[in-house]
Amino acid sequence: MKLESAELLRFSSNWVAKCYQLGVGGTAVYPYEVGYVPDQPQTPIYFAEGDAKFGSGGFFTATQALEPQWVEHLKTAGVIWFVPFLQRLAAGNIVALEEILKVFKSIHGHEPDVLNF
Repeated sequence: MKLESAELLRFSSNWVAKCYQLGVGGTAVYPYEVGYVPDQPQTPIYFAEGDAKFGSGGFFTATQALEPQWVEHLKTAGVIWFVPFLQRLAAGNIVALEEILKVFKSIHGHEPDVLNF
């Protein structure tokens, strides 16, 4: 397997992307998660569904995250408040991470958990 230069750089620099976990809903057996990865501008939205062993997930563009099939996922994860940010990102606008974190904190009273990918 031949690695591209960007992949080699990631491995050699221990590259880690921070995923801000904006919402988790559903049940402990079958959770729905939504995260935001600002250091991954092409596909900054993280969706996961199901437990770690049998779950699935992926990274999406803001435009993809606004598609009708994701509305229930956003609702179940409790992140409908994030939709205006998705709309701004989809329109090509820059959204400061601090702005998202401020709204999250005003709703939840604390900073979001951070996952490292």
